[in-house]
Amino acid sequence: MDYLNHAFDYFNDWIAWYRHMAYYYIGYHAHEYRLQSASSKNKSKKFVAVRDNDIEEIQANLFNGNWQVNDIVSINNMTTMLHEAVVLDRRSIFDFLLRQGADPNVRDRNGMTPLLKAAALGREHMVIELLKCGVNPHHRDPHGFTPLQKAILHEEWKVVTILSGLGNYTKSPTTWLWPPDI
Repeated sequence: MDYLNHAFDYFNDWIAWYRHMAYYYIGYHAHEYRLQSASSKNKSKKFVAVRDNDIEEIQANLFNGNWQVNDIVSINNMTTMLHEAVVLDRRSIFDFLLRQGADPNVRDRNGMTPLLKAAALGREHMVIELLKCGVNPHHRDPHGFTPLQKAILHEEWKVVTILSGLGNYTKSPTTWLWPPDI
């Protein structure tokens, strides 16, 4: 029986080595989209438009129906244009997306909503606008932190003053575009 266990382990090691070499040399392009890459060939046009602050291209594609407001921008993080506008501090794009009906309760792969990101990064204008849209200021990330706690953790005191003045709130549903890996 020992011989069979040893042979099975050897076979599994050989398969693992073969898969590693196949991924290294062949690449399996279908899986490379999930890897972090510095090259721009894997970046979507939506992400590039948000990154370059090209609101004209975003408006043209949204009005023509080529893009949807809640489309996924980054395959790695499963974020929308609204998430990326918060992270990159693109106020005009952020305001435009909210006016076009972007869902402010959408969570990315890591369970972060635009309000959680805005609170952690200290984007006061975006926090105020998201609260005006009706986002629940007491929702939590997968680690159990509220936007107020995220702002305190990152020492964003202006956001702390905005969020600490809020009282009770009725719950609003949050939408997951991708199930969390937790």
